[in-house]
Amino acid sequence: MTIHFLDLPSEILVLILHFLDLTSLIACIAINRRVKSVIDGSAWLQYRMAAQAACVEDNPGNTYMTSTERSFSLQKRQTAFAELLPSSVGTIQMDNFPVLNSYALSGGIFVMTESNKKALRWERLELDEYILDFALAVPEENLLLVLSSNAPLDVNPLPTNPVLKLRLYEMSTGSAHRGAQEPVIIVPIAVVGSLEIELDICGPKVFILTMIIENHDIAMQSSRILVYDWKKGRLQMDLADNYSTAVFLSTDVILLANETRGSLELWAIPNVPERISGPEISLQLPQVADHRLYCIFRVDSNPKGNHMSASHQPFHSSFVDSIVALKMTALHQDETEVQDMYLIFPRRALLQKMSSTENRGEKRLWADWGPSISRWVPTSISTREWPTITCGQRCVFLMPDRSILLLDFNPHTRKRTLFREGEQNDDHFISLLPSELDFMNKLALCGAQVLSGAEYVAKKPREATTWDGVMMDEEWIVGIKDTTESDGKFSLEIWHLG
Repeated sequence: MTIHFLDLPSEILVLILHFLDLTSLIACIAINRRVKSVIDGSAWLQYRMAAQAACVEDNPGNTYMTSTERSFSLQKRQTAFAELLPSSVGTIQMDNFPVLNSYALSGGIFVMTESNKKALRWERLELDEYILDFALAVPEENLLLVLSSNAPLDVNPLPTNPVLKLRLYEMSTGSAHRGAQEPVIIVPIAVVGSLEIELDICGPKVFILTMIIENHDIAMQSSRILVYDWKKGRLQMDLADNYSTAVFLSTDVILLANETRGSLELWAIPNVPERISGPEISLQLPQVADHRLYCIFRVDSNPKGNHMSASHQPFHSSFVDSIVALKMTALHQDETEVQDMYLIFPRRALLQKMSSTENRGEKRLWADWGPSISRWVPTSISTREWPTITCGQRCVFLMPDRSILLLDFNPHTRKRTLFREGEQNDDHFISLLPSELDFMNKLALCGAQVLSGAEYVAKKPREATTWDGVMMDEEWIVGIKDTTESDGKFSLEIWHLG
């Protein structure tokens, strides 16, 4: 006796259908009444469809919420971001607190460096060494990563043979991280000049990017990228070249920005440094006009990989579906003219460029890969004192008039907005077009036309804020009020959207 697929019990059909992606589920709804009835009647499948449309991943470790409750929580958060209406607003006052604008936000925890460079403030962690930089991955790994030195490095002359250490702490306890075999790693970098540092985390991987300028001569600049498996204390990549910034695209792939060659290089991270063999693909940036050069910086972002199963959140932004943002500066060689932009890509699209390459080391011109997946955003739309932090497929800026500007690159949000165009008449926010934001298709830094094809939805509240900076996390938009120079006051205004 032959059993047809549609003869199976509804419970079995749900188990089979839950492996399908959103596009396939929508197709099933359109072509068969029985399957449509099963999908419409399953709270689990309805939640999976909503999660995929929102580009979030379910956290199966959270066993306290049903599928119906998860759907409601997700819809509440999506609506709050769509309407820019926080469910609650709070303020944290930090008056007379000597702060530096070295900070990070992860999992709703905000950490800053104190001006003495020997302490981090959230519940305060004091070190007997000097803090050079730090990074957070709270919901993903419960991790605080600190790079320290046994001597100050902002003095002249420099100390002899300073020792750099990578320290791994649990955010929940402030103690050495129990997941790290070596909670303190000695970093093999010789400091022989002015030092700039970048740190970032992606699951079990961390990178340290150092740029050293000897004798204050930019021509004597050298950079080095180290990638560690921090859980095993093992160095996996050690590369020296003219790289200005780096971005993890996954736990196995890292993007390195090469200013000299004007390219973004995608590298597979080897198991050991000796196995490094060159970039998988080199993506060329638009050619700059004569006598100009690129300076490229990373915009900090969340999430830092996938969340740990013990996370209390029912879902989190998908790492592979999140955006990558770079700050691009086109600088005239005599520094008489500068143009700043943000360049934004979907992370998944960059990974697809790497997987589609036929020959290792392949080079692709900008016109062959960039326009369809990128968005150029002039930095003139935002303030610069406090750099932003992006999350998932959203990024937030503080405009010169101190209004919040939220850009959402989720394609499903874009389609839904176009479908409902003309229906919304909201008193709380304004939807903006690219022309209203001065999103340029022809940039002055380039000798040819540069197109932006990545779609987005842009909104801002009708009322301006009194903030000096803004950043965002999964459920929060955080405004920074910094008047320390005039009256010693510093505070955070926290919008909870969810």
